[in-house]
Amino acid sequence: MYYNKIYDFIKKLDSTNIEEYKPQLTKYIIELMLSFKDYNNSISLEDLQFMLDTALLREEFQCELKNELEEEGFKLGLLTGAFIDIYKEFTSNIAENGYINDAISLTRSVIKALDCISIPFYLIKKNGGFNEENLKYMESIDYLNDLQEELGKYLNQYVTNTSKEYFNVLGLVEYIKKELEENINNIGHIIMSQLSNKSLEDFNKEEHMNEYKAIFKKEYIEELKRRKYQWSILTSKLKENYFRDELYKDLDRI
Repeated sequence: MYYNKIYDFIKKLDSTNIEEYKPQLTKYIIELMLSFKDYNNSISLEDLQFMLDTALLREEFQCELKNELEEEGFKLGLLTGAFIDIYKEFTSNIAENGYINDAISLTRSVIKALDCISIPFYLIKKNGGFNEENLKYMESIDYLNDLQEELGKYLNQYVTNTSKEYFNVLGLVEYIKKELEENINNIGHIIMSQLSNKSLEDFNKEEHMNEYKAIFKKEYIEELKRRKYQWSILTSKLKENYFRDELYKDLDRI
């Protein structure tokens, strides 16, 4: 409810109380800039300003370094670029195998894991909103591509900080691996949940029987296993120190 608290605070601001509430408003803005949640309002404004000044100095240094490197022909974000290329190849294979909704669902899950849950809804609203006519977009390659573009934009914010870039990429590699493993394990859970306390006759009368049959098909289970294997193969180099060192070896010469 942290964001609700801030939003409620903003809604009660007007010309008669803005000066009175300005210190608290400043605190909230700084907290949002720092991605820091002071739930109990226990950090002083002075301490928050000190943390912000430090963050701004670091950002200024990183921007200057980025500009200098670009002027000298060096590139940043190579690890992020490698990850995005691999991810696009991986999801393209899923879509080409006839499972576009799975590719979209995985990408939405990745974005949600990065705490960017509003992005998928923003894209849907931007492209027609939540209605039956817009269902085609929500199940399309265009939507998948738009989601991946937003994912790339988010990750590229951190290319000036190689430690953060490394953390994001390796974290997503492991997160997606876990998602793929859970998809395999959940097949059994789905079957058991649908069969529990039901006769075979009742089960066969289910409205979504065709969807269930598609899930239970051996081909789909093999597809899930294929994804897990392919992801492991595609991302193996991202985990290797040698690969990452080679990407950024030119930076060591500065």
